[in-house]
Amino acid sequence: LQSTFSGFGVVDETAVFKVCDQPHPVVIAKILKACLDGHLDAGLADLATLWRQGYAAVDLVQTVFKVSKTLDLPEPRKLDLIKLVGLTHMRIADGAATLLQLSGLLAKIYNSNALAAS
Repeated sequence: LQSTFSGFGVVDETAVFKVCDQPHPVVIAKILKACLDGHLDAGLADLATLWRQGYAAVDLVQTVFKVSKTLDLPEPRKLDLIKLVGLTHMRIADGAATLLQLSGLLAKIYNSNALAAS
């Protein structure tokens, strides 16, 4: 908290997340909701914005994992989502820490939701 106040002059939610260098869970939830609602382009655009802001792929996928556990989805779909996130996290940890891996994750979430809906 001292670092947050020293750097930003105020201690609020946004400043704390900037100091911790983690994307805000609300933004990640918005991305996931867009993909689950069939708006892949919106999710990809928000992901690209976070990427341009300098967040590391591992920080993004870890936050996606945390947020995906709290989504209001049926349990089987939530487990499928967590599995997709885990596989992407494994690839990123193996060195493929690119925007393409994260974009692929969003596309898989979009596709899995479309298959579940039909």
